[in-house]
Amino acid sequence: MATLGTIAVLVLLLLLEGPTMRRGLLSLMPPERASRYARIAHEINQSVTGYMVENLLTSVIAGVVVFVTLTALAIPFPLLWAIWVALVDFLPMVGGALAGIPTVLFALGHSLTAGCPADTREGTVAGDRPGRATRRRADIADGINT
Repeated sequence: MATLGTIAVLVLLLLLEGPTMRRGLLSLMPPERASRYARIAHEINQSVTGYMVENLLTSVIAGVVVFVTLTALAIPFPLLWAIWVALVDFLPMVGGALAGIPTVLFALGHSLTAGCPADTREGTVAGDRPGRATRRRADIADGINT
């Protein structure tokens, strides 16, 4: 826990004092080298910012898709699962699996037939009225063709 606190303080200090530190370092260099390093730092900053914005966008999209899907399937706590997916999706390489596996397992544990039409849940042929397929099977078993 102390490590997380230290990292948080260092990040805050770098965000607050970063521009001052950058100006101080560049002022120690010859002008041509300072301009080159300033240009490189600007390109790196643009790349990192672009990566973070794209990562944020994909995480938000993943959260929205999970929320809409779980709501449509009537799975409990869709907002909680959507927030979980959106936050964990930030983790590189393992984020998708860490977000998706528990969500899918919870949905499966809630109902294996979530999202299926009511007829298929009752064991009838899709599109038939409830009970009709059962009567047909009984009629065939008795030797009566309908």
